[in-house]
Amino acid sequence: DFAQAIQAADVTKPERLQSFIVSGHKADFAFIAMDPNPLTIDGVHQRIMASKLGAAIEPVYSFVSMSEISEYLPDKEQYAQKLIRTGE
Repeated sequence: DFAQAIQAADVTKPERLQSFIVSGHKADFAFIAMDPNPLTIDGVHQRIMASKLGAAIEPVYSFVSMSEISEYLPDKEQYAQKLIRTGE
């Protein structure tokens, strides 16, 4: 049931989904989901919590991070040159 929750159909599957086992901390496992659509990521969360294991899971931290290409420069070389100029 849990495996099916994280292995959704192609339509609702995030572009990236990574799982981790956490030892020695306040968590047992963790997931990182990445997708341009935040609703796709939320769908993973909802499916996990709706699974049989969901009743035993206590989510302790969740956030959404949005990133963009640095300073709107078109390529790495231009960004490197900007860093060099800034450091002088």
